Amino acid sequence: MKWEQMRFFKPDEYYASVLSIDPRALVERGFKGVLLDVDNTLMPRTDAQVPARMADWVQRCQEAGLATLVLSNSFQDRVLAAVEQLGTQFIGKAMKPLPGGYRQACRQLGLRPQELVMVGDQTYTDILGAHLAGMHAILVQPLGSVDLGHTRLLRKLDRIILRKMPPQGEFPRDIYTL
Repeated sequence: MKWEQMRFFKPDEYYASVLSIDPRALVERGFKGVLLDVDNTLMPRTDAQVPARMADWVQRCQEAGLATLVLSNSFQDRVLAAVEQLGTQFIGKAMKPLPGGYRQACRQLGLRPQELVMVGDQTYTDILGAHLAGMHAILVQPLGSVDLGHTRLLRKLDRIILRKMPPQGEFPRDIYTL
């Protein structure tokens, strides 16, 4: 793969956690909505409930005027419970990185791709898919160390892509305390 093609995998921004992203700053930059991954972005893959700090961050996005939508490749009960807890819209089985789920999110929210930002923990699904759909893409460090087999393998590629791009902000020591 040529370096020019690799740019699709490189995030526009890289943060230690969603907690380091200022929702008001996103609005000031012209964004009107945030698409969110769940597993290892808002909660560890092994958890059944979104930590309060993460749910508060999503609420701050909404209070800032950002539409929120969870875009997930999963359709598991625990992901559905997380979406309900967050009070946000949802598209499951999105087949990221294919752009179809991202386009569906645009239609569902009534927004253009350039008005949305995707926030997720995987370059080869969240970031690549957002770029293929013409969206701004923010990568966050994964909250947990438990991943699917193919994800563990692809995280090695992440280290190559991100080797000269340190994350902004600090990784939260404990996502469960306020």
